[in-house]
Amino acid sequence: MLKREELPEIERVELKSIFGIRPGIVILAGLLLLFALSFFLLLILPGLIDRSGNIEFDLNMKNIAIYEDGVYLGSSEGSVYKSRSGNHTYSFFYNSIDLGSVEYEVKSDIFLSLFSNEISSISYDIEPSPVLEKAVVDEFASSIAAWSRVLDYDDSYHFPPIYSEFAHNAAALNMEDIKDAWLYGALHITSTALYEDYLKGEAILREGKINYSSPILGKLQRLLVRLYSENSSETIRPDGFDHQEKGVKDRGFFYYEGGDIEKGREVQLSYPDLNNAPKRVKVEPFGISSAFVTEYDYSRFIEESPFWSRSNLDQLISLGLADENYLRGITLGSAYRSLRPIRNVSYYSAEAFAKWLSDKEGKNYSLPSEDEWTYSFISTEPRFISSLFSNESDDRGPVGLYGQLWDMTRSRYLPLERLVDDDLSYLSEQFDYDPIVVKGGSYISDSSKVDEHSVGIMDKKSTSEYCGFRVVER
Repeated sequence: MLKREELPEIERVELKSIFGIRPGIVILAGLLLLFALSFFLLLILPGLIDRSGNIEFDLNMKNIAIYEDGVYLGSSEGSVYKSRSGNHTYSFFYNSIDLGSVEYEVKSDIFLSLFSNEISSISYDIEPSPVLEKAVVDEFASSIAAWSRVLDYDDSYHFPPIYSEFAHNAAALNMEDIKDAWLYGALHITSTALYEDYLKGEAILREGKINYSSPILGKLQRLLVRLYSENSSETIRPDGFDHQEKGVKDRGFFYYEGGDIEKGREVQLSYPDLNNAPKRVKVEPFGISSAFVTEYDYSRFIEESPFWSRSNLDQLISLGLADENYLRGITLGSAYRSLRPIRNVSYYSAEAFAKWLSDKEGKNYSLPSEDEWTYSFISTEPRFISSLFSNESDDRGPVGLYGQLWDMTRSRYLPLERLVDDDLSYLSEQFDYDPIVVKGGSYISDSSKVDEHSVGIMDKKSTSEYCGFRVVER
């Protein structure tokens, strides 16, 4: 058996008291103080420093600009804003139209403000007015005319909800009649993205009991279903309507009695092939100039209308009536009779020329419509002109309809116009946001790829070395 070993005694250690307070109590008090300080720093101090609150807006309209005390804050679309505590005035605008304001006291979140996302909602109902309703329609029409030119959308180039937003605002304002605006929008459905948004907007209008439908829209909608079906492979064929009329030449014009023609060719039911789809149209009697307006003709116009001279280019550009190439490289003067066609002019300047000529001669001149131009082409069957200048004359009809220069028309480009038989020019007059149609190709065009059915487009302020114009008399 082992002998038990005795351990030496150890001196007892005692912590000294602090100001007569036991150390354990001091440590506990320190921990409590540290906890209280952390609580204050993390959960209270940020709120005392920030002195702001989170707010959002509950408005009955979309795409509303919000101002806080006269300073732009942002849009109403689902955004949360941080605002300093206190009383503020929030003003609402739609395309610079004052929709009213509301006073609101923003209260700061002091406790848990670093982690809390408590949001105060500011509600405001916008009252309808004729001015506001017109602005909503105009915004929709101008936006859809611009966005319809984009055919492919992805995450980096996202299509905004134009149709559904317009439908929401129309329902919020209880707009009584939007048939023309909605039909105009439907004629610009150039992609699946637009069509899907159109259907969302239509559902909103139906639920809001807004009057948006029309017989023309009904026909168009049935074709839209087929156009954007997954397995669409339909073909649209012309009726084969035959038209023959020889114009009567008189004083530099060819006059036609008018009647029915069929423009377009056989195409697939797809966009942009539909630009050349067949359509039967009726043309009223008219006369069309036998040649393009010349440099000499335009120089006389400039002499009496200096506003349209190149020396006034900066103002023309600022007003959106021309671009920087207006009359570039063109030497004008009535001292010599230049018969070269005028180029590098805009649609606006061409229309101004037609008005000047009308006032000067006491007649009604304008640019031809696409249908009038096509009527002349079909009646003439011209040959392709592969040069800028042509001194030939043709007793069958106007010279330069095919080749030479693209011909401006007064017709606006409605992407799906060929899908309905009706005359839609009234929509273009009501919503003037589309480019014009140009026809016939130019001397640099490939004659095998351009014919009387080809549709070109051109912005109204744009100019081109390869585009000119002629006038019609009615």
